[in-house]
Amino acid sequence: MIKAYINVLVMVFSSWAVYGYCQRDALLPIMAGTLMIVGLLMRLKSAEKQYALFQRMSLPVIVIVSILTGLLWRTVVPIPPDADSHLLKLLSALQSASIVAGVLIALRPFTKLNMYRLAFCAWITVPLSINVPFSQNMLFVFAEFTLIALSVVIVNTMHSPSNRKYKFLYARDYVIFSSVLMAGTIVFFLAISSTIVIMETAFFNTMSNYILPRQYTNFLNIRPNLNLISPGVSAQDRRPVMEISMPKSSAVYLKMQVFDEYHNGTWSEVKNVLKSPLPVDFPAGQSVGRIVMFTPLKNLVPSPRGITAIKANVPYVRSQDQIIYAEDRQNSRILEFSYMYPARYPVTLSDEEYRRHTALPEAIATQLKTMATSITLGQGDAAEKAVKLVDYFNQNFKYSLDVSFTADDKGLIKMLEEKRPAYCTYFASALALLMRAEGVPARVASGFSTTERIDARNNTFLARVRNAHAWTEVLVPYSDALTGRTSLRWRAFDATPRSYASIIEEKSLAYALEMMFERMWLAALRFKARIEHVDQEQLKVYGTFGLLGVMALINRRRIMSGLRRWLDQQARSKKLSYKTPDSLRTIYTRYENHLRQEYGEVRRPSDTDADVLVRIKEKTSRNSIAHLETFVHAFQAARFGAKTPEQLKTLLKQLLNYPGG
Repeated sequence: MIKAYINVLVMVFSSWAVYGYCQRDALLPIMAGTLMIVGLLMRLKSAEKQYALFQRMSLPVIVIVSILTGLLWRTVVPIPPDADSHLLKLLSALQSASIVAGVLIALRPFTKLNMYRLAFCAWITVPLSINVPFSQNMLFVFAEFTLIALSVVIVNTMHSPSNRKYKFLYARDYVIFSSVLMAGTIVFFLAISSTIVIMETAFFNTMSNYILPRQYTNFLNIRPNLNLISPGVSAQDRRPVMEISMPKSSAVYLKMQVFDEYHNGTWSEVKNVLKSPLPVDFPAGQSVGRIVMFTPLKNLVPSPRGITAIKANVPYVRSQDQIIYAEDRQNSRILEFSYMYPARYPVTLSDEEYRRHTALPEAIATQLKTMATSITLGQGDAAEKAVKLVDYFNQNFKYSLDVSFTADDKGLIKMLEEKRPAYCTYFASALALLMRAEGVPARVASGFSTTERIDARNNTFLARVRNAHAWTEVLVPYSDALTGRTSLRWRAFDATPRSYASIIEEKSLAYALEMMFERMWLAALRFKARIEHVDQEQLKVYGTFGLLGVMALINRRRIMSGLRRWLDQQARSKKLSYKTPDSLRTIYTRYENHLRQEYGEVRRPSDTDADVLVRIKEKTSRNSIAHLETFVHAFQAARFGAKTPEQLKTLLKQLLNYPGG
């Protein structure tokens, strides 16, 4: 036992060497090793080698004391600067606690169970310590521990043969077995350490991306004004807002608001918008789509152009700018819609509306006109000029959330003149004002730009918070192929450089695992949307029936037992009613009336038929009541099925001595 213990202690010291190298902490292993060696020597010199300092300390107490000591130690010894873990404090405390636990267990009595516990502490110290980037030296230290640990296992389990001719075979098997185990263990620990990092990264990314609360900024606040300020944390927010299925369509803009008046970096929303109810019957031949809202956005429904009808549990209306509103502040979370693609709605502007959609800020009007003319050269119609300007922005600008200029007229001109990187509100505003400088009505729209397809079969796109976007709508002419008429319509143009949409995700195991978590999260959001989609009164009814169902399931045995008792009772009652039908009662009542009239006897509740006959017998002779006794016996026989009610009626007729009885 002592020899096996010493072998395990060698393995423990090797694991502490791994800890000391990885954690840059040699003091704790040295102190623990010194204490363990001194305690072991004192016990070996004593007559009773089983004497131990902590023999009365239970294992749970050892675990608690070790963790507390590890936390205390880590408040003194700093964590390695290159350590990579979200739970640095806890993991570092567990690393130190494994060493303290090894000391406390080693100072307990010499038993096989304590020896196995000590070996476990050694093995657990190594993977806990590998929370720093792997290096060649670390791999050497790790391999050294693996070789020593496996040698201890082999020495304690394999025995050298006494026959010399088997010595070579023993040595060969020892080397092969040790090499295979060492290689397998190294691979195993590398896989475990990598898996821990991957799982931890994916879990915390999921927590921060979808669960931890954050305030929506800029677009998702649904304010009447749109500023040039940065979208803030919304630009990195991965939380899903909605999903939309649109067959026969690629990525679409989901419009939510329209802004037509600009003043020094701030756009104002269109006022006094006319709205009309949307029909609920889908026109024949039109495509059908589906929207699932995960996040309520007041009563707005971010939606594509061209919606012609909506089916949901609440009514919807559509504004003249093709924006969809729910009339009950969006208690409906799931809706189906029909749409016409491409959407073409003719627009006619009044003089006031035309002036508002072509107005320029006086402070920068001259500069805007000069820039617009230099880019478009004053040639082409409205659509051609818009295309030239969009190409200009794509070729000369880059997308960035880091801007060093102010969010006002001066900042906008600085961005245009110096070709500074900016974000979508700057580009949308710049395109709208440059088009106005060309005398073309233009405005800014906001909503979501959907590019992430999550279901190719149903052509379903996901809109996240970070997909909130702003673009420009320009009034351009178009010719209707069916009627041949030319009219005006609002057409979307996006001046934001295309690089903004090309977000490169890390194609790693952690990312794949995070996507698995996200699919589970989306499934939960869809279920939540279905629950909120149900009418509240219906939900109460469903909840009541569901609660009753659960209670019935819990008490199913009592319910079945009571049901069986009720059925048995009903069966007995039916049998009794068959044995004693109402006709027998009627016959017996007529018999009692006969006794009252002929003999003056009334049957008391406590009397039997025999008691009544005894009293009548005292008044008359026995022969005079023979016919009464015959009737009583026949009645009892009829009660139990020996005679039929018809036979009893015949006897009663004879008893009463009148026809038709």
